[in-house]
Amino acid sequence: MDLESVPKGVWQKAEERAALLRPLAALHEAPAHLVRAAAIDLKISERWAYRLIRRLREENGAVTALLPRDGRGAPRKTRIAGDREAIIGHVIEGHYLKRQKARPSEIVRAVQVECRKAGISSPSEATIRRRVNLIDKGVASRLREDDPDTKPILGATPIPKYPLDVVQIDHTPVDVILVDPFERLPIGRPYLTVAIDVMSRMIAGFHLSLDPPSAASVGLCLAHVADDKKTHRDRAMSR
Repeated sequence: MDLESVPKGVWQKAEERAALLRPLAALHEAPAHLVRAAAIDLKISERWAYRLIRRLREENGAVTALLPRDGRGAPRKTRIAGDREAIIGHVIEGHYLKRQKARPSEIVRAVQVECRKAGISSPSEATIRRRVNLIDKGVASRLREDDPDTKPILGATPIPKYPLDVVQIDHTPVDVILVDPFERLPIGRPYLTVAIDVMSRMIAGFHLSLDPPSAASVGLCLAHVADDKKTHRDRAMSR
């Protein structure tokens, strides 16, 4: 393989994948949950992650093992006609690469509308979403902020080695409306803050409140993670 002809972006992508998959390739049999986590971080399927790990084993961890190969498995070239490609690019530039970016679903609808106006068939939703996902995060951030010095914070989710090694916290409004006990007037929807153990996917703690998500919600949720659940269970059973 002529390494000088490999585009810089392709080489960097291969290096990022190698850095994450080499530890798994070094194992005799990579644990399924670690492969799954790596696939999520790399935004690839688990099946493809296993295939890349096998390549690294066969070539002793060389980055070249993860470069695109000719024939089957190599990236496919775009098959979209030039007019439809131009519409996709115009919509992405006008709607997605702005300070208040549109959601991918809105980009899909906008492309479909523009194609109907032009009297041509629209690309599939999957094709349009792939175009959106191919946008470099650094470029998108600089265009939205209109500042060439803007640098996004990029990284990868750490792979947990044991339960509670990595815990993710998220908030969501509950699909319930609470009412006043006397007037029966609506008070509002409570917010649920949940801490999930990445390795086991178990809920390690939660917090329910009418207050919007905040640092206090996170702190109280973490307190519940560290609290003895047996005490709360015994109290509930004794009532």
